[in-house]
Amino acid sequence: MERALRRHRLIEADLHEAARGAGHGSLEPVHTILLLREGGLGVITHDSIGDASSVRPFTEQGRG
Repeated sequence: MERALRRHRLIEADLHEAARGAGHGSLEPVHTILLLREGGLGVITHDSIGDASSVRPFTEQGRG
C-alpha cells in the first residue's frame, strides 16, 4: 500500500480524510479507496462492494 500511495503522491492521512468525507469514522468499514479520474478519492465499503467487478481491474493490477 505504501508504494501505491507514494506513486500517486498520497499519504495515509489522505485515506483517512476520504473515509471521513464518506461519513466513516475509521477505515474499518472501508473495502477499497480508489483514485478517481478527476483526482478525488472514491470510498467503497465492505457492505457495498458486491462482487467487486467495478474495482477488480484496479485491485488486481500488478499482481502475479
